[in-house]
Amino acid sequence: MNTYDTMNAQTIAVSLCHSPRFQQFVGARTIKSGVHVDAPGCERYIRDLCQIYKLTDLSEGGAAAECFQQILTAFYAWCRKRCDQVTTDCAIGCNG
Repeated sequence: MNTYDTMNAQTIAVSLCHSPRFQQFVGARTIKSGVHVDAPGCERYIRDLCQIYKLTDLSEGGAAAECFQQILTAFYAWCRKRCDQVTTDCAIGCNG
C-alpha cells in the first residue's frame, strides 16, 4: 500500500508542497534545475496543472484527482532517479 492509498489527496499535496525534494522537482519542471520554489509555488503548480481553485478540490475525485495522480507518478519517477527506490521518505522529501 502506498502513501496515496492511506491519505487523502489534499493531505498529500500539502505535505509535498512543504517537501524540499518536491520543491526541487517543481523547480526543475517549471523553471530550471537549481531554482528554488517554495511551498506556495508548489501549491500554485498543482492548482494550475489540475485546474482547481484550492487543494481541497483534489479530494472530490474526477479529472483533478487524476491529474494529481499523474503529478505523483511523475514525481516518483523523478525521485526514483535520485533514490535507490521510491519509498514514503521519497514521497515526503527523499533524503538521498
